[in-house]
Amino acid sequence: MTKITFEAFRICSHALLVAVIFFTCKSENEPTREGYIPDQIQPYADTFIAEAKKRGVTVSLDNLIVEFEEGIELNGQQNLTGLCRNSTSLNTPVIILDTTLGWWQSGELAREEVIFHELGHCILGRPHEDRLLENDNYASIMRTSSPLLYAKLPGTVSSVFKVHRREYYLDELFLKTDTEPCWAQTTPTANLNIISEFESQQSPNVKMLQEASGTMWISSSWQLSYSIDGSAPTVIDATSGFETDYNTRIGLDHNGELWALNTDYRLPYNTIWKHDGNLHFDEIYRSDSMPLTNDQIRAFAFTSEGDFWYSTWASDLVFQSANTSSNLIFNSENSNLPDALISHILPMQDGRTIFGTANQLLVDTGNYNFELLDQGESQMGLIVEMVGDTRGNIWVSDQLHLARINSENQFSSSRLLPYGLNYMRINDLFVDRSNQLWIGSSTGLRRWTDGSLSAYCDFSLGESKNVIEAFFIDQQKRFWLQSGTLIIAQPN
Repeated sequence: MTKITFEAFRICSHALLVAVIFFTCKSENEPTREGYIPDQIQPYADTFIAEAKKRGVTVSLDNLIVEFEEGIELNGQQNLTGLCRNSTSLNTPVIILDTTLGWWQSGELAREEVIFHELGHCILGRPHEDRLLENDNYASIMRTSSPLLYAKLPGTVSSVFKVHRREYYLDELFLKTDTEPCWAQTTPTANLNIISEFESQQSPNVKMLQEASGTMWISSSWQLSYSIDGSAPTVIDATSGFETDYNTRIGLDHNGELWALNTDYRLPYNTIWKHDGNLHFDEIYRSDSMPLTNDQIRAFAFTSEGDFWYSTWASDLVFQSANTSSNLIFNSENSNLPDALISHILPMQDGRTIFGTANQLLVDTGNYNFELLDQGESQMGLIVEMVGDTRGNIWVSDQLHLARINSENQFSSSRLLPYGLNYMRINDLFVDRSNQLWIGSSTGLRRWTDGSLSAYCDFSLGESKNVIEAFFIDQQKRFWLQSGTLIIAQPN
């Protein structure tokens, strides 16, 4: 097994991945020196301060000195990854790191664990803590030795989804909490009471909606199914009127009735269907006939008046009136639309419509003038989802950022984790009837309240189901979650 060994940390000289860690620290007198944190360490120092502040703890790194050194040795131990030296008389904390060793190449969270451990010694005055949780994981990142506790190791499978443990370990670091997290139980007890669980076909792009009649619909890239009163989903087939159910996208009109778009690449056209209320679909529009264009359709959405917008793979945007057979076609040649594929369309009750391209957001306030929203320095990546609430807020996510557009079209963005996409992915957004925003992510189901995420354990299904691909709350306030299987649950 590859090792890290520390006098605060050490790693074997030939290690490629961080796996086991040993710690200690040293105190000595030295002359007073001015604090200095190198640029490559500063993001972790900033995060340390921010995470402490979240928990009501004030820390100062003004006097901290961080230095780099190869081949660190202490008390006969060689190839140390890091070392914390605290001057007992001059209060000068010094951290020495060897960034030529494997831990530095093991990703941002691995670096964070190492650096936070050393800061725990030097700034928080924490000694080693080798207490075990119920599942025999160490209870603290201040342990003497262990595998990495929440970091993802490149090239491994078992550690990929440990990042949900991070919040507990940082709580323990700053607050010395002794409350065991839900994931540490030998047999995890879900905080959500599972009512039903159904096998479901693994598929990307899962989306769930409920018609006004109460029927639940689940669409994906491969199939469309329905559930009545929480029953096992039934897959729609050709007997329901569909020519194909491949790559079906669904939406509700202003009456709460279901419409479905088929974008089967094997066919030379797309079709838009309307559910008749009796589990049968009628073809309403077809892309190779009027009033639609011949181009393949990318996205569609209804306005509150029953009109609808749709975009094409040719970068056209079409407004289809509900009262006439005419349509309006917009593109970069006849309007101020960018020459880009529109992947998301969100009409709001106040008359605005938001359009999302790969990483741009545009707003139409009702006069077909598509204004590019200023994102400032928080440039969005590939847009995953857009949802609106009844207060006029629009929530937009890429895989890492959550952005809010208020009723005045002002944009603000929050990064849910300080590091890269390998550590948290946003898969779905949902706004409930009380305007509460929910996030289905690779680190569980989260609720977004006043600018912060709920804890992983608040809505846990157990650690084996911590990746939430899609989420919905139905009229009966039941939670529908796609997590490998389709789960219907209620909060305990």
